[in-house]
Amino acid sequence: YNGDLRGQKGDMYEGGIRVPACAMWPGHIPAGLITDQIGMLMDLFPTLCEITGVEVDHTIEGRSILPTILGQEQDLSERVLYWLRREGGMRFLGLCQHAVRQGDLKLLHNDPFAALELYDLEMDPLEAEDRRAADGDRFREMAGLLQREMHGSGGVLWQKPGSTPMGLTH
Repeated sequence: YNGDLRGQKGDMYEGGIRVPACAMWPGHIPAGLITDQIGMLMDLFPTLCEITGVEVDHTIEGRSILPTILGQEQDLSERVLYWLRREGGMRFLGLCQHAVRQGDLKLLHNDPFAALELYDLEMDPLEAEDRRAADGDRFREMAGLLQREMHGSGGVLWQKPGSTPMGLTH
């Protein structure tokens, strides 16, 4: 159930990617703490490393959100968040869905055969009004961020080498 949020599992709309989280750590996390800070699954590893004092000597995705979990201020407003779904089936023929978010701005490509969409999630949390045409400067800025993230993720294999997309034969 996604409430009034647009989209569903597998979509780049908020209804497909926004998931509530909870944490409990008696003596550390204040009871009843609620935050609207955004974190991603990839933030768990660096957060757990910080909690346990494990030093990471290589680049990892994600950032520790320990201050947020402990109820402290943590400014992540300039952070660029990127979602990517590579689909090997007949629906997208190996093409991708992407979304990039910085602050309240989100640019998404929910269907690889459709146009990019721009939303201001502070003004429009239900993603009802595509701002792409009305806000060309911010669209171009976000498109640059999306392109940067796409290039950075291109070297990661997403299917076993030599595999055939579902429903296709050699």
